[in-house]
Amino acid sequence: MRESFLKIFVFPFLGLFSFFSVSCDFESPSEFEMPTWYVDIKLPLLQERYDLEGMVDSVQIFPSSDSMGMQLVFEDSLPTTSIDSDWLEVAVNQSIEFETEPDTIELSIDTTINISITIPLGIALIDTAFPPNTFSAPPAEATGILASFWNAIADSFDVEVEILIDLPDIDPATLPDFITTVDGVVISDTTDPEGWTPSFWTYITNNGLPTPLENISFELLTGENMNSPDTLANKTKISLDKEDSEWQEVEHLAHDTLSSALKMVYKFGLSKIDYEGLDTVLTIKTTDSVKIDLQIILKIFGVDNAVVTIAETELPTPLDPISFPSDIEIFSGVFKTETQPNVNEISISNLKSTFPFDIDYYMNFRNFSDGSDSVKVPLRLLTSTAFDTAFKIDGYTFANYPASDTSALTEMIVDIAAVLQAQQTLIPLDGSELGQ
Repeated sequence: MRESFLKIFVFPFLGLFSFFSVSCDFESPSEFEMPTWYVDIKLPLLQERYDLEGMVDSVQIFPSSDSMGMQLVFEDSLPTTSIDSDWLEVAVNQSIEFETEPDTIELSIDTTINISITIPLGIALIDTAFPPNTFSAPPAEATGILASFWNAIADSFDVEVEILIDLPDIDPATLPDFITTVDGVVISDTTDPEGWTPSFWTYITNNGLPTPLENISFELLTGENMNSPDTLANKTKISLDKEDSEWQEVEHLAHDTLSSALKMVYKFGLSKIDYEGLDTVLTIKTTDSVKIDLQIILKIFGVDNAVVTIAETELPTPLDPISFPSDIEIFSGVFKTETQPNVNEISISNLKSTFPFDIDYYMNFRNFSDGSDSVKVPLRLLTSTAFDTAFKIDGYTFANYPASDTSALTEMIVDIAAVLQAQQTLIPLDGSELGQ
């Protein structure tokens, strides 16, 4: 800042006037004394007031309002004061954490289901004797039946087997408040001590039917509402005769999602005999049980995650005050423009979320403004993806918000918001923290 000085030198004039009086007297030597000289010196001091009224020109020098002095006025702008950028470098280096630990859920299914469907259903087999006799399979000796009799059984044979397994519910009290519903659980890939993996095994055996099984199918379904379930397995086979004996299928279930129940559905048909003229005789051997044997093995040894629906929620984001350096008092200012890299910028580095869902993240730097609004940085944080950016603030205003510009800045104000959008996502069920 250019300094201006008004220097006034007052030189007092000193008037000096000297008056001397001399006298001499002769007497006898015995009475003689050394003469004494008296000098009277009179110094009259001149005291006078010099009025500065003549210096006031009302252009740069003005009389003050109290008429007791004057003031100097500079109408030109003062030069800009520069501040070393290192003085304004403030590192936050803080973690903002929000943690929750959902409870664990134990889900283990290790079951084998055996079902035999005897044919015909509810009635006995009839041989070809006259009058006919009824018998059970397998017979003591090979026995014949008429094709027309078997075709009548096949026409009425429409079998559907359903098996329902209810799954344990997750207690909502063990989950964060922003979770509105639990839509399912994800099967883990845990194996048992014998080496079994999560799987669904099906064995279908044609145990001595005189004609092949046809239109065979089975499904493994899951859902809260079985009117519109999710399908975990869906297999079909056109036919299976007794020479082929068994149809085996396996479906691996690791990482599949289960809802509140499991449902198994098996469907079978019987093929008929085509013949012309005389009725054909079919033979039931002593090794034919005339049955459909069904074996189901279901193995699940745990779940990893829950499938949940979350509501739009703002997470708590505590941030300790960011102290401003006290080496210099700063009230406000304007940042220089056209600066080199790493100067006059807000740098955000290694910002990431470990939540298992996307978060809309906002940072509002209240102390920096472009003249209309403060610096706001909106981000979409993805799971475990670090975010780095730099925001240039050349020409921005720096101010002590919300205090007035009459007080120096002591703390920087950064508003932070982390908002969960409504979505369906996964959360862990192993007791680990939900994220931060």
